[in-house]
Amino acid sequence: MKKDYILCDTIGKTQKANNHLVKAEKPQNSIYKHMNNYLYDFSLLDEHIKDAAILKEIKMQCIKNTSISCHECFIYPETDIYTSFQYYNGMIYFKPYKVYSNSKNKYQYIIMDCVYVDYSYGERNSIYDEFTTIEKISEHTHTDHAIEEYEIA
Repeated sequence: MKKDYILCDTIGKTQKANNHLVKAEKPQNSIYKHMNNYLYDFSLLDEHIKDAAILKEIKMQCIKNTSISCHECFIYPETDIYTSFQYYNGMIYFKPYKVYSNSKNKYQYIIMDCVYVDYSYGERNSIYDEFTTIEKISEHTHTDHAIEEYEIA
């Protein structure tokens, strides 16, 4: 089941036409050069996770750790669990869509659509207490995670 994106010939025009897509920002180091051609659709995450700081942290982890060959991302806070009072963990799966341009005869960019979220959030009052699960999310839009292609003129 393909999503209905408004596809353009460049990644910038596509992002403007689909304002819910997030472009992976180019990091300062050159290790993650592949990220320049990725757009992420985090609609499923935006629906369920309401804490803006946690949502931003999860999105950055997904952008950093996923690619066309690795569709899943394990999420966890980058803090020490022995000193923190909030904790989350889970798994997020993406379905990649490769956008191919017939006129340029090459792949232009990749849209990574978040299709499955398994998320658990817990809190505690003291560092001596166990984490109590506050929120648990297990939601998916579809189970087909195979790479699909779009063609543009």
